[in-house]
Amino acid sequence: MSDHAHIAEPESAIRIEERAAEWLLSRQDACNWNEADQGELDAWLAQSFAHQVAFYRLEATLDRAERLRALG
Repeated sequence: MSDHAHIAEPESAIRIEERAAEWLLSRQDACNWNEADQGELDAWLAQSFAHQVAFYRLEATLDRAERLRALG
């Protein structure tokens, strides 16, 4: 067994983007979003700067898309 066997593989950028999108979709369901969900999201965001970048970038994109849709 090599010394590298215990090192976890870094999360792929695609998986981080997918997870950020999952969080955003879950959070949009305000009826089912609760403090525990927010705590889990906060913990996920605190794990990595890459998590924060992906989440906030997708959130800004979604906000812009909603504004454009509202303008018709």
